[in-house]
Amino acid sequence: MLSTAVGGKPIRSEVERGIALPLKSVSSFVLLINELVSNAHKHGSGEIAIRLWRLSPTSIRLEVHDDGPGFPDGFDPARSANTGLQLIESLGAWDLGGSIRYENRPDGGACVSVTFALPAAG
Repeated sequence: MLSTAVGGKPIRSEVERGIALPLKSVSSFVLLINELVSNAHKHGSGEIAIRLWRLSPTSIRLEVHDDGPGFPDGFDPARSANTGLQLIESLGAWDLGGSIRYENRPDGGACVSVTFALPAAG
């Protein structure tokens, strides 16, 4: 469905199996992915990549990147605030309790990663 929403632009995903999100986090997580992919489509070019993996038994990381021009020098999401960035910050930091990083990839393009805790499996 995401590929259709971005005009057929290729989306590559690497998702670790067995990651279960708490039900109360699922809608925020889906909205976060949608916003990150929409931004990658709008500002990037070529392929969009989505990665999700477990860092520890109680921590996961979501990463979305593109191969566009990347973030401008001195990029500060707080000063560059627009509706999309505010939504990412709200969903990632407030709803999911995560930390968000905005970086340029060494081989070109932007990368946004969100790391957040999960309840321990039990």
